[in-house]
Amino acid sequence: MVIENPKKTATPEEWKNVYEENHAIFHEFTEKLQKLIHELLQKDRIDTKIEHRTKSIESSLKKIQRKGYRNPLEEITDLVGIRIIAYYKEDVDRIGEIIIREFDVDWENSIDKAQTLEPDRFGYISVQYVVSLPSPRVELTEWKAFANIKAEIQVRTILQHAWAAIDHELRYKKAEEAPKNLRRRLFRLSALLELADDEFSNLRKLFEEVEEHYSQELKKGKLDIELDLTSLDVYLNFTKQHLKWMKIAEEVGYESPEGMLDTSELCEIYFNQLKSDKRKLLKILYLTGIKTVLELDKILKDANKWGKVILARIETLYSHEGPGILFASPYDVISLLVLYARKNVVEEKIIKQTELDDVLQNVIKELIGIEIEIVF
Repeated sequence: MVIENPKKTATPEEWKNVYEENHAIFHEFTEKLQKLIHELLQKDRIDTKIEHRTKSIESSLKKIQRKGYRNPLEEITDLVGIRIIAYYKEDVDRIGEIIIREFDVDWENSIDKAQTLEPDRFGYISVQYVVSLPSPRVELTEWKAFANIKAEIQVRTILQHAWAAIDHELRYKKAEEAPKNLRRRLFRLSALLELADDEFSNLRKLFEEVEEHYSQELKKGKLDIELDLTSLDVYLNFTKQHLKWMKIAEEVGYESPEGMLDTSELCEIYFNQLKSDKRKLLKILYLTGIKTVLELDKILKDANKWGKVILARIETLYSHEGPGILFASPYDVISLLVLYARKNVVEEKIIKQTELDDVLQNVIKELIGIEIEIVF
């Protein structure tokens, strides 16, 4: 369905009737647009949070009456609203490039608040793009119904979002409106948030430099690097040890994670789980006294002699405990190898801190000879 614009002389009440009749299609466009933007940002590997809403009939009617609009479908540009919350300032620009590339931007109604905010105002900075679907997307069957609809896409950092969340609670917008004893604090707060945004970007650059340093050290064969989440990630990406042992685990009966990758939603769940499993592995390394990349590398090289047999034994014991399924999570598999390799120092209190499920904890205890406590 293509929405026809009501006559330009329509009264607010006539507009309300038009919007009520077509509200469902605006809502559908909001949902589809949010999913499209999510996919576009994932493709460019930009981590964000995305909020979306379809303007309510009551809210739109109030805006028409307040602004005196006579042709609301053209004059109201935020009936469909998407908010993209980025973690870093530089990502705001990258997201803007994607929006400009993928949509027709109405520059007359778009706004960059960084350019309009006066230095004597307390406020937040964000970029608002008013967009519509371009050719050839708008000609596709699944998008044709939304040909005449505009949407507002707002892009801001998470700290800008934090300020915006409380901005409406502040009764003072300009400095001269605030009592003198409050002005300094308001300016300090506003400045701190902008500085924090800059520092997050600086930290990201430093992180990338550290990551590059670790990569260069590994290429030189220097493995005596302190283990942290970054060095662990660089080591595994460099050696592919986690993928190697994942395949071995699948060979001995562990469930492949491929079934988790059927849809984009499941993919997101799976990759979030991988992040959690990586942190769990680092914790287990610390618990078992492994402090450097070199120590981990020695364990995994030594595991070439016994690792496949031990993983098979764990799978057999686990299947005997109940109907549960052992997934071949690349980081969990390495965790199991480390726990077995360090069995001389692993105690029950360590196993309880591993965050492995209860059945797997019992399997590890049995495997390394710790008596299992039976609770009646």
